[in-house]
Amino acid sequence: MDDAADSLVGSATNQLWRGLMLASLVESETGARGRYAVVSTTDDRAAIAAVESVQEQMTDPERLFFVSLESLVTIARSVGGELIEWADTFELRYIPPDRAT
Repeated sequence: MDDAADSLVGSATNQLWRGLMLASLVESETGARGRYAVVSTTDDRAAIAAVESVQEQMTDPERLFFVSLESLVTIARSVGGELIEWADTFELRYIPPDRAT
């Protein structure tokens, strides 16, 4: 969008905007698709709102997405093997007990 730079200078969105510019640079230098993920707990409303706000300014909003820590733990457990222990340890460290999977 033409006014994206003006809209995304605030503290809630500026880091995402800068990260997306880096992803764009990677894409232009390597030919690989540049994408940016915001990772936090499922109830992090500020992170979700920031992603949505930036996506509204993007011509390709699929380049930015939100991934929950809880989903990472679930996926790691489903893979199995050594990732089960990693998932257990990660969950204890980063996910509050009331939201543990």
